[in-house]
Amino acid sequence: MKAEVNWIEELMFLGRSGSNHLIPIEPTTKNRVGGAPSPMEYVLIALGGCTGVDVVSLLRKWKVLLKFLKIEISAERKDEFPRVFSKIKLKYIASGVKEEDLRRAIEESMQKYCSVSAMLGSVAEIEYEYQVEQ
Repeated sequence: MKAEVNWIEELMFLGRSGSNHLIPIEPTTKNRVGGAPSPMEYVLIALGGCTGVDVVSLLRKWKVLLKFLKIEISAERKDEFPRVFSKIKLKYIASGVKEEDLRRAIEESMQKYCSVSAMLGSVAEIEYEYQVEQ
């Protein structure tokens, strides 16, 4: 797996994934709101994407007809540098699924399949909750 990051101007960078996707990166600073997500925001998005792919894939494998899935992610960071995440909370909101199936898929993702949660879990407490809507 490969990637590259090129400096554009100020604190703006443009990442290119090994699969040739472009990703803008620009942190918010005291004087300026970034025009793109910050690196740490991308980490949270990566976590949501990783576990989301797992959950959808597992539910499909089990022939569950999921209609909707959203994952809300919030995090706290340490005050000292490097300001790594100390606590991450995920909230899965789904419809078209039984609560038991959703719980099982989330648990399998978080405990077995999601490599992003495995990496982040070594430095941060990760907790999750879920909600099934009609």
